[in-house]
Amino acid sequence: MILYFCFLIIEIFLFLTAPSNMEKPFMTYCLLAVVAQLVIFFRFDRKKVHSLKEIHLRHTSIFLACFFVVFFQCDIDYVIGLIDSSNKMLWIDTNIVCKSLALSTIALTSLLIGYKLLQNRDIESPIIKESHYDYICSAKHYVCILGYVMLAFYLIFVPRDYLYGGYNEGVDRGWVNVVLVLLQAVFLGMFALYCYDFRRSKERKSFLKELKFPVLLILLYMAIVLITGRRTEAVRAALLLVIVYSYSMGKNASNKFVLLYFFAAAILFSVVGILRMGEVRGFDQGIEAASETTSFSPFTRELAGSVNTLHVAVSHFPDVVDYNYGITFFPSFFVLVPGLDRFYQAYIVEGDVPLRSGQVITTLNLGPNASYGMGSSIVADVYISFGPIGVVVVFILLGMFLRYLEVGTFCIDKSPLFLVLSFGCCSQFMFACRGSVAIMFLSWSYGTILVFLLVRRKMKLQHIESFNKKLSRRFSLT
Repeated sequence: MILYFCFLIIEIFLFLTAPSNMEKPFMTYCLLAVVAQLVIFFRFDRKKVHSLKEIHLRHTSIFLACFFVVFFQCDIDYVIGLIDSSNKMLWIDTNIVCKSLALSTIALTSLLIGYKLLQNRDIESPIIKESHYDYICSAKHYVCILGYVMLAFYLIFVPRDYLYGGYNEGVDRGWVNVVLVLLQAVFLGMFALYCYDFRRSKERKSFLKELKFPVLLILLYMAIVLITGRRTEAVRAALLLVIVYSYSMGKNASNKFVLLYFFAAAILFSVVGILRMGEVRGFDQGIEAASETTSFSPFTRELAGSVNTLHVAVSHFPDVVDYNYGITFFPSFFVLVPGLDRFYQAYIVEGDVPLRSGQVITTLNLGPNASYGMGSSIVADVYISFGPIGVVVVFILLGMFLRYLEVGTFCIDKSPLFLVLSFGCCSQFMFACRGSVAIMFLSWSYGTILVFLLVRRKMKLQHIESFNKKLSRRFSLT
């Protein structure tokens, strides 16, 4: 813990003294600090809850992989000489790139500190804590059927222009987005119920045999949304499958299989992005174009481009525009309450008030009449509201939350309701890094309601007997 605080102090000093040009030595120091902390965290930090030691595919590792791609990949490419400083769309303002990189390292270190703060409260034990209740998930097949029906509805009624890659060409996306959010909620509920039963099955079959219909459904969904060019939903579904597989298999999960899955998904999503831009024709040409991207990781290079939103934020805040103190941060959490986010946008907020950090960033960099949105990133989202101090505080809390999620998922016998939260947050990690903290909770409320309505809870036999003994002793004393 002390070591991470030392890193944080050094990084704050680097942030305050960052040079006004892209100095490779300075950027190298920042990146070495990042790599050193990640090596310490994953390789040398042995203070873990026993049942997490052999589980490599858990929330923190997935989030940190996404965070590393978004906030450090392009800087690494620059330091090792694969790209230069001439790309104005990426660097925005070369005077603040070093300061932005230092801020990203502060965010990473703060997250690790938050994780360690909660980790120190854990008691090392080889025994998974058990719940007092069992949950009966007999309706899980109906949720799966509902998913197939909703996917068919989407295919039948979605505008043809939208379905064949035209979602950026003026098609009304309002109801389409609602269907996708609800379908995501169905996926969360479906996998929470199936996986809860799978983990407790006495005669457990293989993962694919037991969950073949849910897996087939989400693979069909991924294929369909990729045709539209909407890789956001496809990446969410891909990450959802990863955490579902990791939870179901535990320490028996095949890391080689998941790495191959990630590699294939990265290639597919990158090629779809290139094909969508219309620069090449055919899948083979798309693979060739993606592989020729100048980066140490060419197939994640487009995702890494979101770091430019942080450059915009650091360039304008607080010298040009003052911090907004949560105006764009807190309303994003209205997704926690079904319908509240849309109600707020329609009836509460005034027309000229920015709703999201992405709107602020786009307006500052491209003007009020921009033809496209730049989006945001998780560090930029926090920074434009609360500044560097807010980045430290929010990322410490986020690190604690990630620790809570993975311990609750892998070490404690939680309910399907908790699994909805766990699976839902993990599926959004990439687009939380490319958006805001609140994106992690998209569809969570609807998925929770669905599971709450369908599961039945009963107390376990041993806890019933214990309760009866306590009750009998109480009455005997009276």
